[in-house]
Amino acid sequence: MSIRISKKIVAYESISMTTFDTSYVDLDENKIRQYIKTHPMPSDEDYSEEDLIFDLTRSEGTHMLPEGIREETIEYIEDLLNELVR
Repeated sequence: MSIRISKKIVAYESISMTTFDTSYVDLDENKIRQYIKTHPMPSDEDYSEEDLIFDLTRSEGTHMLPEGIREETIEYIEDLLNELVR
């Protein structure tokens, strides 16, 4: 293990400003895939559909995105999360 510091993009709740923690939300992989099927994810070299699905269903903690991710992808993920956590 080593400690690293890097720039990251963090998902957060806009009123309380708390980070979006995947361990507190039970996001279903099938629902995510269905959303992607009806709302295709933009192509992004830095973040794929499989990255998104893994991060939302199999990781824990604050949802962070890589620094090089496209703005279109960020907006897509915001829309997806807002739809699925209702």
